[in-house]
Amino acid sequence: ATQDFAELYKAGKKDEAKKAYAPARMYYERIEPTAEAFGDIDPALDLREADWQEDSASDKNPWMGWHLIEKDLWADANLDDATRMHVADKLVEDTQKLYDLVYASDFSVSLDDISNGAIGLLEEVATSKISGEEEAFSHTDLTDFQANVEGAKVAYGNVEMIAQAKDAKLATQISEAFAALEAELAKYKQGDTYVSYDMVTEAQRKELSDKVNALRLPLDR
Repeated sequence: ATQDFAELYKAGKKDEAKKAYAPARMYYERIEPTAEAFGDIDPALDLREADWQEDSASDKNPWMGWHLIEKDLWADANLDDATRMHVADKLVEDTQKLYDLVYASDFSVSLDDISNGAIGLLEEVATSKISGEEEAFSHTDLTDFQANVEGAKVAYGNVEMIAQAKDAKLATQISEAFAALEAELAKYKQGDTYVSYDMVTEAQRKELSDKVNALRLPLDR
């Protein structure tokens, strides 16, 4: 999906690339805690402009990844053609690196990695992404939220039987909270995608945040 998106971007097919941007990012957003565990691969792919500007080494390390392309598509980052080609190729290259790391024969995850990864995905939504800072130019934040919830749900699914055995009431609470959050997100569906996040009011964002926390807190237990 990343490769297909990058090819559209390199070909100058701006409208098609915009449509492909959020769906392609979902694959990354579902496994973000795993990417973070590998160190530099996460910022290489997903560093936001504000974070890059705050980095004291930013003058030595050019900004790359999804959000530079996002800015170029929606707000014009003033990139020349050669830079666009390089940025797109680097995005694919770094995604391939992540893929190779995850599918390496010596890669494994612990029970803690799985459960903490699920919690981490929801904490990021609740504490920072809910503000709209993640997709500052495209406003495709709701697609990111959906992917984060899906990733958390898959991670929880790996330990759900343990939770049910230890505390059936808690497991039921978690399942109901997942359903409530998914229903809340579904209100903003628009065809195959979601409404632009800048159209979501502060009150609606608060409702989303409340639903995330209603899931995050029992899941943390």
